[in-house]
Amino acid sequence: MKIYTDFGLVKKPGRIAYPLLPFFHTPPLIAQKYPVYMETATSIFTMTSLDKCDVAMYPLWWNGSKNSKMMSFINECGKRGKKTIVLSMSDYPRHQKDHKGVCNNKHAIVIRTSGFRSRGDIGLPSIREDAASQARKYKLNMKPLPKTKNPKIGFCGQVASNKIRQNITQSLAKSSLDTNFIIRGKFWGGLSRKDIVSRSSLFDSRRSEFLRNILATHYTLCIRGCGNFSIRLSETMALGRIPLIVDTDCAMPFWNHIDWKDIALWVKPSQVKDVAEIVKNHYNSLDGAELKAKQRQCRRIWVNWLSLSGFCKNLRKLL
Repeated sequence: MKIYTDFGLVKKPGRIAYPLLPFFHTPPLIAQKYPVYMETATSIFTMTSLDKCDVAMYPLWWNGSKNSKMMSFINECGKRGKKTIVLSMSDYPRHQKDHKGVCNNKHAIVIRTSGFRSRGDIGLPSIREDAASQARKYKLNMKPLPKTKNPKIGFCGQVASNKIRQNITQSLAKSSLDTNFIIRGKFWGGLSRKDIVSRSSLFDSRRSEFLRNILATHYTLCIRGCGNFSIRLSETMALGRIPLIVDTDCAMPFWNHIDWKDIALWVKPSQVKDVAEIVKNHYNSLDGAELKAKQRQCRRIWVNWLSLSGFCKNLRKLL
């Protein structure tokens, strides 16, 4: 696919939209998290002029706030008959901070993490480095879990500020199912930005605990946070485990191309009292071989659709 962008708008390379990382003259350090894509990007995209492109892409992530330079870019491309892809990997839902009506601009194609299916928003995967690569670094067991007497359900994170998370975890903890919940007081386990950037020993401790929790369970609770999406969803699938999605009308990535209802187990917030029974019924419907196949399928979907490479290969399907 032929892409046009304007890197002259980039003042902070760390904010470059990830699909464009390999094409920037000096890719920022974050590009090192995506070695597969950095090696294959030129077989997916070709950078070209505005007149020759299939579509334009704004070079920076959009956080939903007022941005006159972005609007000028979109409108200039529109005058030449080209639409502009705007990528937003933030907590802000549609229209909350959309002062200039970017989402309603006929020349813009906004693809966002925090959106709503009922409004027709286009979902963006929560793009992160491969959690499986991190798990291997920590020497964690990546094999599909065998079937046990009861399903194992995990969650590692903060619940105090999220009523849905509180209700679901409390309901499951009281059930007869095998739960493994690590309740933290703060998001990211209380890690500072310095810990995350420097990959401190505290980061390694918190991160390995988080990944181990997912890998030790058949199902992982995937519930929205501040934004209407779950980072944990992508990480669960990257690790080959089954997401237990609490449906808050999230704009799921590639909704019309991935059979999300088959891949994951879904419950509604109103089904809190029934969630244990829903999990048990789903688990009992699978024999040992099918359970392992489902876990492998989750990993395969992440590689082919939700990873940075997978997203970019399939981007045309969203246009």
